Amino acid sequence: MERTKTARRVDDETAKRITDEATARAERIAKRYKEQKAAPGSEAHLRRVVAELKTGQPDYSQMTPEFAEVTRRQLSDLKSTVLQLGDLQSVTFKGVGPGGFDIYEVKFENGLTEWRIGLTPDGKIEGIGFRPL
Repeated sequence: MERTKTARRVDDETAKRITDEATARAERIAKRYKEQKAAPGSEAHLRRVVAELKTGQPDYSQMTPEFAEVTRRQLSDLKSTVLQLGDLQSVTFKGVGPGGFDIYEVKFENGLTEWRIGLTPDGKIEGIGFRPL
């Protein structure tokens, strides 16, 4: 089955703005990846999010609208998982991934995990992911 989607053409000014924004983002990510330094505030955001997930009351104002929506949809599972991990014991910065997210090893009472957190230039959380180690 063939599907066709029609898109509205953007003017040259809009196209240039979109291209410039994408280029600036790619340059920021490449610089962060090369430097391998944590983004200012990323560890504090991570610790706060873990605490908020345990209570089931994340501060959505600290997230991009898109990430806030994802968090709302997954909140029940996130809360359950973080509660099972137990008390947070340590957070160790490991580096910056190729996508520009900071990587942390986070030790809990009941498990060791890897968390990745991305912040926008204005300090909002644009994404968080974690997995057991």
